Amino acid sequence: MGFNLHVVVLEHSSVDRLAVAGWLPSGASVSTDEASHSWYDGIAAYESGGHVVLLDPAMQLAGQTADLATSLGTTVVSATFGSTAEVHAYQVDGPDVSRLVVLQEGEVVEDRGEALPEEAGVRRDDGGEDWLFDVLAARGHRLDLDVPDAAVLARG
Repeated sequence: MGFNLHVVVLEHSSVDRLAVAGWLPSGASVSTDEASHSWYDGIAAYESGGHVVLLDPAMQLAGQTADLATSLGTTVVSATFGSTAEVHAYQVDGPDVSRLVVLQEGEVVEDRGEALPEEAGVRRDDGGEDWLFDVLAARGHRLDLDVPDAAVLARG
């Protein structure tokens, strides 16, 4: 079983700052376990280690991470787990960085920007999901699917 999930990390940020980008907590909450399933049709946010993690299984934020980085003035890390299509992507956008690596069936099909330190020593041939989990962890972001009360976001 694999993930079909878009994970977005807003580095050095808080859920409250999402209002600048037009996203507000709706007042509802959801567990990160539930929000990580492909049938969940929303975006959930939780704070971890001074960063905001967004779980977006409907991939509503796909292609918008560079805009988020610009509007929030921070670095945005994005990991797209597309196990059904065997497509996995790692993207980092920020004031001083623009990086995108896309794997399809384990092969690099797009590679833009300079390799980042977290990529060193992380094997791509271990499979797309493992590669994404490893490169996120190497950057200091571990996906936590045990958060009971992630904020459900709504367009503001």
